[in-house]
Amino acid sequence: MISHQSFAIRFIAIKKRLQNGEVPLIYRITINGERAEGPTNRLVSLSLWDAKAQKATGKSDEAKEVNMQLDAIKTSLHTHQSRLVTLGKIVTAQLLKNEYLGITTDRKSLCESFDFLIKRKEELFKKGKLSETTGFAIAGKAIHYAFFIFLPDRPFHIIQLSVTDNPF
Repeated sequence: MISHQSFAIRFIAIKKRLQNGEVPLIYRITINGERAEGPTNRLVSLSLWDAKAQKATGKSDEAKEVNMQLDAIKTSLHTHQSRLVTLGKIVTAQLLKNEYLGITTDRKSLCESFDFLIKRKEELFKKGKLSETTGFAIAGKAIHYAFFIFLPDRPFHIIQLSVTDNPF
């Protein structure tokens, strides 16, 4: 395990994509020389952008808004990086970018969590650690929630849960 990692977040204006005096901003994560980039989904006037300071200059509403959004992105990336370190994962630039974007393989969907809970209660019932009355109550709730979750206009079956109390 690496005891010390170099970690940096930069914001870059893509001048090649200048349109109507505005340029798109991207973030660049660098960890131990490995880079990953992603869009901030933000345009900024080229005249406001300070490449060295990596922020919009001035006191205009646009500059304040851009800087607030960039600060929020930076804070979120730092939070995700700290969470990955706390979980004992080896943090790479691509892993951090994916975590920020919500692209992970270790998160469970709402339906997967629901199935896990029902199976766990069934096991307790079979072992005699759950009364028949409680078992019927849980089964009734399961049917109620299943109707709610699987309605066609509600895509709950694909919702990813970022934090669960259940160890899967």
